[in-house]
Order: sequence, then structure tokens, then C-alpha cells
Amino acid sequence: DLDSDMRVSSVSVRVSVRHGGIDRQEQPSPNRYTVRLEGESASLDLGDFLAVWSDLGLSQLRVRGAQGGASWAGGRLRLEAAVGQTRRAIERPEINAVVLARTLRGVSASAKLRGLGMRLYALDVRDDAASVRNRGTLDPVGSRQAGAAASLGLPGGCKAEAELSFAAYQPRLGEPTTLKGRGAQASLSR
Repeated sequence: DLDSDMRVSSVSVRVSVRHGGIDRQEQPSPNRYTVRLEGESASLDLGDFLAVWSDLGLSQLRVRGAQGGASWAGGRLRLEAAVGQTRRAIERPEINAVVLARTLRGVSASAKLRGLGMRLYALDVRDDAASVRNRGTLDPVGSRQAGAAASLGLPGGCKAEAELSFAAYQPRLGEPTTLKGRGAQASLSR
């Protein structure tokens, strides 16, 4: 295992490596590799990271890839993007086990102004049919999601939050059959 923090000019650099020893082909891999670059108005994560955008959108999902963001106007405007693998391919013919790799792509834009915050996001998640040599009858699946979230600071230290999300799931990529759904949530906290 290795952890290191350093600063190069105005950029902080954090490197973390966690090696789990024996890889038993689990989901996710027991090994973790992370490089984080962070400046005053931008950040970039490479390797393994926990993606968190919203409760209904991208929440607590472990991704191996890249995630970055940049802020403008004193942090009031922010653009973020993530791309990577959320599940790795496993092909174990001796026990008839096949798991397709799954990739994620997403983009998020947010704005804050005087106690009001808004976020728009879009996600695309899909299986990679070419990630294993013999997938048998296993069909790759995919989903797309778009949503909006808002927060408002209220008097007395209270905060109101609301989110609306729309999703479409394809049980077989490349076929027109799509299942659609939506979700909403709201909260008031102090």
C-alpha cells in the first residue's frame, strides 16, 4: 500500500495504491489505484473513485476511469464529466460464469446563486459485448438517465432540496424495446 500527498505550484497531487493480494475475480476488483490532481478551480481523478452527483443520478458508484471538473465565476458555475468502467469482464468457463464489462459516461453542469443551487446531469451506462470471447446467450444491457436537482437555502439555517430524474433501460442493446421510468424526491433539512 502507498499514500502520498504533494504540492506542485498551485496544484495538489494525491497518489493512493491499495493492493488486495489475491484477485479472486470479484466485482469490483480488490485493488485500488488513485491519482488526484486538484487546483483552485479544477480537479481530475484518475484510477478508482467513488462517483457521487446526486441520490437519483450517480450515487456511491465505484468507477475505474477518469472524473474531472472545472469551476468558473468564483465557484458559482461548475462542469463535471466522468467516464470509466463500473464493472469488469469476467469469463470463467470452468464454472459457466460470464460477466460483461460495463462502462459509464456522464456529464453534469451546476450553478449557484445566492442560496439557490441547480444541477443538470446526463448519464449513459452500457455493457460491452466484446469484453468477453464467448458470452453465450447473455445479452448486453444499457441505460440512459437525465435529471435536474435544485437546492434552496431558507431562513433559520434550513435547506430545501428537490430532484427529478428520467431513465430509459434497454434490456437488449440494439433492439427498440425500452423500459422507461422517472423518480422524484424532495427534502427539508436544518
